[in-house]
Amino acid sequence: MKSIHQQSELIAELAFVLNGNLSTAVLGDAFCKQEEEAYLVFRFPDQQGFTLVFNTSIRQSLFLFHGYELSRPSGVQPLFRNFIGMEVLSVLPLENERSFGILFNQATIWIKAWGPTGNLLGFENQTFLESFRKSIKNDQQLELPHWSESLSLPANKGYWVYQIEDDFFLTNDEQSEGQKLLFTFDLLEALDYFSSRAIQKKRFLVEKERQIKKLHEQIKKQESVLRNNTIRLQKLEETTNPEEIGHILMANLHNLKKGMKLAHLHDFFRDQEITIKLQEELSPQDNAARYYRKAKNQKLEFEQARSLIAQAKEKLVLLNDQLSRIEASEALRELKKTGKNENLPQKNASGFKEFDCLGFRIYVGRNSENNDELTLKFAHKDDLWLHAKGVSGSHVIIRHQQGKNFPEPVIQRAAELAAYFSKSRSMSMIAVSVTPKKFVRKPKGALPGQVRVEREEIILAEPKL
Repeated sequence: MKSIHQQSELIAELAFVLNGNLSTAVLGDAFCKQEEEAYLVFRFPDQQGFTLVFNTSIRQSLFLFHGYELSRPSGVQPLFRNFIGMEVLSVLPLENERSFGILFNQATIWIKAWGPTGNLLGFENQTFLESFRKSIKNDQQLELPHWSESLSLPANKGYWVYQIEDDFFLTNDEQSEGQKLLFTFDLLEALDYFSSRAIQKKRFLVEKERQIKKLHEQIKKQESVLRNNTIRLQKLEETTNPEEIGHILMANLHNLKKGMKLAHLHDFFRDQEITIKLQEELSPQDNAARYYRKAKNQKLEFEQARSLIAQAKEKLVLLNDQLSRIEASEALRELKKTGKNENLPQKNASGFKEFDCLGFRIYVGRNSENNDELTLKFAHKDDLWLHAKGVSGSHVIIRHQQGKNFPEPVIQRAAELAAYFSKSRSMSMIAVSVTPKKFVRKPKGALPGQVRVEREEIILAEPKL
């Protein structure tokens, strides 16, 4: 099936229809939105209006029509200001061309419906004045053509709009294939219906492709995070625990002395010999302490790798779910709703500390302003909020999971973090407030990080990272 919406014969028909419709009209306004859409607004003596919209957003010259005046939004670029208030004398086609002219007294707007290079050109007398799409430089060299006044129109059999898959077709013959969407004898109605749906579908397909591409990039990134941290975790697990090496050194202090580079000792954890590298400038005790520090750092590395793996898995599930729904979407409104999926992991642009415990995500604020961001903007009402009781410290959030209660070990772990990231971390045990985030309020005039808790439970926790 072939669409006739850009054939010269149909453009000629359009010119004849507009010639009758715009009789006695004056140009009330003209403006454009970037280089995609131009608006010609006409006014009649009885104050009724008519707006012709020329659209090139999908690399075609399409027409839309409104039986009223469209107002120019503030800040939108005006067009053809010299022509405002001029009365339309006639609308005439250009023979065998996809063009027609709106003729005024000593002025013309040439509507050049040349597919992706379509344009509106303004002439005073025979001199080019301005154009809608200024980027098409060659149009500025064109001379005003001679319009045809003697073309005969074919009998109006009506117009059909069909859809086949993602494409729309305007025809003047009934077809056996495709889904029939519209039949009308009104050419303006047919063109408007066809153009609006073609533009909407194209925008939908472009936006769908953009979102799918973006999601594939995010999925690829999370797969890389998952792969790299799985390898990292495997290497950490294969490495001898530095804490065990520290224990071996402490058990053999009598066999060691300062200045040694290597120590050949019995590994009582595995019942085998082990060679341990030493720093010769350190004492045996300091070498053991060095390995204990390495053990602490390695523990943090383990936690970080496991946390990043858990995050990546969680995000991949949500990203793939969103990708499936976007691929299945069939309308722009549905696509926009899917693209704003609230369940998708939010980008942690504020830089909260993140931890994982039994598959639950725990977030810790870094400072007063960051605490406000975490509690008041990032957290959901059903998340669990924790804070060291009666002292300054970080806000802590446990992200809720639909249909799941917060496990006791997860709450205890979050309480340990709230205690650790507080001013009282040097104490052996600290009281920690625990409450759903919906019971935490920001008093008017409160300083950054200050909140009021409407109800809470108190648990004791040891400060622990």
